[in-house]
Amino acid sequence: MAVINLKEILKDAEEKKYAVGCFNVVNYDSVKGILLAAEKMRSPVILGIAEVQLKNVCFESIMNILKFECKKVDVPVAIHLDHGLHRDIIDQAISLGCSSIMYDVQHYRLKRISEKLKKLLN
Repeated sequence: MAVINLKEILKDAEEKKYAVGCFNVVNYDSVKGILLAAEKMRSPVILGIAEVQLKNVCFESIMNILKFECKKVDVPVAIHLDHGLHRDIIDQAISLGCSSIMYDVQHYRLKRISEKLKKLLN
């Protein structure tokens, strides 16, 4: 199945009253294990990668693995950039095919958060 938008997965989960697990992945084995479990349980799943994990893995490489393996399973899968801290990483996540992004602005003051979000959305 192709990677789908997180909004679609969560809409179904909300309507049918079930939870969807999000699991951060860093290598082929973790991707395979999570997808095998999701398929066995017939459950949608969110595969996440946090920006801080990118110091240990090439973003493009792990995204290629994720997209390739997601095509092999028969359950809905979203690929999520978890705790994106920098605009260049967020842009890269979009161009590489992430279907969900969490922009982490916890270290900004509230006024600065508003300014950052306006810039991001423009």
